[in-house]
Amino acid sequence: MPVTNMGCRWRYGMQEFYDTTSGEVVGVNAQVVKFDDFNGPAVDNTNDWNVTAVNAGTVTSVDGFGILTSGGADDDNVELASDLIFNGTSGAVAECKLRNDDVLKQSFFFGFTDAITEGADLIPLDFSNGGAYLSTASNAAGFVLDTDKTANGDTLFCCSVMTNTDTTPVTTGIVPVISTLYRLRVAISGTTAYFWVNDVFITSIASSITAATPLCVYLGTINREIAANTLDVDYIRAWGGRTA
Repeated sequence: MPVTNMGCRWRYGMQEFYDTTSGEVVGVNAQVVKFDDFNGPAVDNTNDWNVTAVNAGTVTSVDGFGILTSGGADDDNVELASDLIFNGTSGAVAECKLRNDDVLKQSFFFGFTDAITEGADLIPLDFSNGGAYLSTASNAAGFVLDTDKTANGDTLFCCSVMTNTDTTPVTTGIVPVISTLYRLRVAISGTTAYFWVNDVFITSIASSITAATPLCVYLGTINREIAANTLDVDYIRAWGGRTA
């Protein structure tokens, strides 16, 4: 019986196959692919991922999820990153499905950034307590949530920084619900970033990132209380053209 809901398209200089009903990408013809379904006995932080954490932070594999668990001190961070194998010149897409287990006292960033670690108590992009946009990375594009902030704290944002110049954050209008899974996708084509949540296109940000800068796919979280918090990721996948 023929398959009738399969589509093929060219996006960001790459060919991809997708389910025309759900929008789910079911096959990728790309030169560089990074994928982890977290269905093994442990997360390989020697050969597959760069894992950085302060205090007692860990990344483990439990029942098909990667579990990022922070330390128990306030503002402890955990970072999971690939090597710097992507860039905007070649085109790059990153997608994950995740849930945060404490929507009141937790922050995270998912997307592309120019460093595999931002250092203790930091993620690439975030907000100050008053809601001002803060960037630690020099070049990054992705999703930011920090529910501890007095402004811009409830909503998931699309954010980027290009050569230390911050762009204007764009709200998704989504207030994440505790323990609810969300599919996040960010694509970089040249210097423009494109954002989707649950397969719905949200926005694009022009001049969002320097095209030739080497990037890693990155997921990082920080707890915002004196207690350990977890961020659960069902899968991470990223693909793009070869950078060299």
